[in-house]
Amino acid sequence: MSAVTSAVTSAPPKKHNEDNDQIDNNDFANSFLNLQELDMDLYLSQKTWKAPFARGTYGGLTVCHCLYAASETVPACFILHSMHSYFLRPGDPTNSTIYRVQRTRDGQSFCSRTVFAIQNGKPILTLQASFHKEQTETSTGLEYQPVMPVVPHHSGLLNMREYAISISNNHSFSEYTRQLINQWVSARGPNLKGEPVRKPVDPEKHFRIVPNSDYTLLTWFKVPGNLGDDQNIHRCAAAYVSDYSLLYAAIPSTGQNFQPTMTASLDHSIWFHRSMKADEWMLFEAVGTQMLNSRVLCHGRIWTGDGKLAATVKQEGLVRGKL
Repeated sequence: MSAVTSAVTSAPPKKHNEDNDQIDNNDFANSFLNLQELDMDLYLSQKTWKAPFARGTYGGLTVCHCLYAASETVPACFILHSMHSYFLRPGDPTNSTIYRVQRTRDGQSFCSRTVFAIQNGKPILTLQASFHKEQTETSTGLEYQPVMPVVPHHSGLLNMREYAISISNNHSFSEYTRQLINQWVSARGPNLKGEPVRKPVDPEKHFRIVPNSDYTLLTWFKVPGNLGDDQNIHRCAAAYVSDYSLLYAAIPSTGQNFQPTMTASLDHSIWFHRSMKADEWMLFEAVGTQMLNSRVLCHGRIWTGDGKLAATVKQEGLVRGKL
């Protein structure tokens, strides 16, 4: 453990103008947080997409929408501090989703909400969220945290799509790698308007060009647009990103021989520790810790640009494949 420190190496000369990362993207909030309020505690979303090898809708989007719907039902002084969810059924990426919020408890210091994400009359995800009135707490003056990984500055890195384009003419890669490349080169999936910009610290590991021997993926990210001062909005955006690379980090590192045929998140939890700005560059550290019976356990950490631990993530997932 260590006091708060920054572990970002000094910025090298930029390979490109980082402002261009947002040219093709609309504002994240307008693109992803535009839920329609149908009635009290009832919301509708049309936005969805499917990740490679996944059985259904991208789970991070469903979690993000659940959290946003829940935050709409609490007073502004209550800030999201934790959430726990179970993925029950694969979401249909061609169908809309209804979010039903249950006001579980309203207290003086904490509020609790339960949210059901529903398609075709059946829940695809259940989520419990807790909100804390942090300003009422008296600080003890004590603070400690782990040390942020030492990583290169984001300004010297290519984003996922730029890197995919740079290697797209190489046809010697595995089927898994080629599908990842095609996903990022095309205008589908994570190239949706408003999608967060991701810059992998180790892109060859992300695309499985080299073995991920330590089961770790490090990615800089930020969402396009200005999210304002509402911490719950920033935490919804961070939750959206938190589901993306966890299972990828946990895929068995046997070079290009192991081919995943299906991945699915089973549950997902996040603890938010401090204020964050998801519209500024943050680092997501994803680590696979164990695999048994096709289930993998992953954990993640979200760091601010100056080395503060903003959130901790845990997830169990299903990874099926063949050698």
